[in-house]
Amino acid sequence: MITIATLGGILMCIGAFLSFKGKVFQAVAVYLLADACWVWLTFDKSDYQALFFTSVGSLLSLAAFIKMYLGVMRKDLKND
Repeated sequence: MITIATLGGILMCIGAFLSFKGKVFQAVAVYLLADACWVWLTFDKSDYQALFFTSVGSLLSLAAFIKMYLGVMRKDLKND
């Protein structure tokens, strides 16, 4: 049986592969799914400190995803 932690790890590997291939927009979407797994895991384990930090990280990832979706974010690494 696959656990929620394993599923989050698999999604993280997929996101890293997509990042490696240069598909950052898709990678961030997959990372958001992995974040949801970890938020669920920390809530299930009643680890509220980890839940706070995982939730904040997930919200920042969601903000980055929305900026990319709207075309507001600069997409090359050559700009400061």
